[in-house]
Amino acid sequence: MAALMLLGRQSVVAFEAHGRAGARQAGMGGASVSLADVWSLMNNPAGIAALRSTSAGIGFQNRFFMKELSQRSGVVAMPSSLGTFGLGFTQFGYRLYNENFVRLAYARNLHPNFRAGLGFNYIYVQAGNEYPARQAIAFELGVQQRINRQLSMGAYLFNPARAGISENTNDRLPMVMRFGLGFHFTDQLYGLAEVEKQSDRKPDIRAGLEYQYQQFFLRTGVAVNPSIFTFGMGMHMGSFSIDISAGLHQQLGTTLQAGMQFNLNKLR
Repeated sequence: MAALMLLGRQSVVAFEAHGRAGARQAGMGGASVSLADVWSLMNNPAGIAALRSTSAGIGFQNRFFMKELSQRSGVVAMPSSLGTFGLGFTQFGYRLYNENFVRLAYARNLHPNFRAGLGFNYIYVQAGNEYPARQAIAFELGVQQRINRQLSMGAYLFNPARAGISENTNDRLPMVMRFGLGFHFTDQLYGLAEVEKQSDRKPDIRAGLEYQYQQFFLRTGVAVNPSIFTFGMGMHMGSFSIDISAGLHQQLGTTLQAGMQFNLNKLR
């Protein structure tokens, strides 16, 4: 149990702190800052400005085949004449320890090739009944730029104000910075790479590939810190799509993730 709580405690300030989610990005080494889909709401809110219709997604992740280390997530984004508005959440853990993350986001195309997004986040952490709940409010900024027909760029900054997570101690959420590039080698093959620096960790480098054959997608990727190899697949069926992924950590084991996305306008 002590090891489980340690893993959970580390995820508050290292991984879940900025709510990254989505099986597509998980299959490509976790690289996501230059992607533009409904899950961008949790990865780089600028990406939801690329949506042309109301979309939603739900996801589930399990780490190392332990039900206590599961994460549930959901997103919905709605384009309008004023920009794109989105709401998302992740919930990690179980009854005795859980992390709850809610994000309200807004994004807009500021130029045909440039979009920006802003997110406001509420984080709530509960560790049993013996310890007081911890909560924080943090904001984030993201941008994406299409440089040419093949190359795009994304950048993201989470929690630049270093919001506190506890009233009784000086514990603070980390500041997170990410920068990445996406490149279309062909119409079917897409690659992306990014670097992430958290204020309390060494830099992480992630890279991935996505290959499309008709409505099917194959994905693979790597991450450096920690060392993880990933792969995944997806299928698009009109207004509905499904993605699955697996990530292999050499010491801890396998993380599985699945997600479904819906184009709500086409379902009407």
